[in-house]
Amino acid sequence: MIDWDGWRTVLLLARTGTLAGAAAVLGVDATTAARRYRRMEAALGLRLFERQGARLLPTAACRDLLPRLEAAERALLAAEAEFDQGAAGPVRVLRVTAVSYITDHLLAPGLPALLAGRRIRVDLLGDNRNLSMTRREADLAVRLGRPDVAHGAVRQLGTVAYAVHARRGLDAGRLPWAALSDEQAHLPESRWTARAAGERGVEHRANRFEALARMAAAGLVRVLLPELLARHFPELERAGEPAAVQREAWLVGHPEDADTPHVQAGVAWLAGLFDRL
Repeated sequence: MIDWDGWRTVLLLARTGTLAGAAAVLGVDATTAARRYRRMEAALGLRLFERQGARLLPTAACRDLLPRLEAAERALLAAEAEFDQGAAGPVRVLRVTAVSYITDHLLAPGLPALLAGRRIRVDLLGDNRNLSMTRREADLAVRLGRPDVAHGAVRQLGTVAYAVHARRGLDAGRLPWAALSDEQAHLPESRWTARAAGERGVEHRANRFEALARMAAAGLVRVLLPELLARHFPELERAGEPAAVQREAWLVGHPEDADTPHVQAGVAWLAGLFDRL
């Protein structure tokens, strides 16, 4: 007999990277998820995952299996949809990843337009690192900057504009500069801020734009912020003209999912959100 539970656990563990994440999707506890994937390793005589810190990463042997597991999953979902007896059809899960300020201040507020009349469950994955599309950590990804892949599931969504902001009523020119952390110094917004700060330099840092915005709202600093984030902080006002910084927003998906209805709905929804920026 084919061990569908075991194979699905392997697939979800490869996607989520944690037993807790895979177990949550499966509706079981982490101990059960661990027992299932170890049972598959024993049956195959292969090591499928290796631990790296708090995450379980797929081995080369596991990565070789993933395309076939994903194809099997799509086939099962298609069969489920075809033979489903309920008029509404099955609920689909759509996992969308972007940097945290985009998930928090653009995607999350815009969810009603996607969910209205559709049986879709959304997982918003706000992360300042780029989640792996190869390992299927997400179905759709919003990237700032042109991706290094070229296929039909990649398209430009629009641009994100930036401007310097400070607390209302304060002389922004007297405030110290704040910027993203040193690990993000290569980003265009970080390089612009370093030039603007000049010899005085950047005095305060944070690894998330939300934290920088709150520092500025408290009257402590001036900071270059994405306009779509700054508009959610009524304490802030633009300090001078918009900076000559714009980031291209690109959508990355999986070519094999292009005809999947819930993914198509997600693509159209994201395009509409960026059209209205």
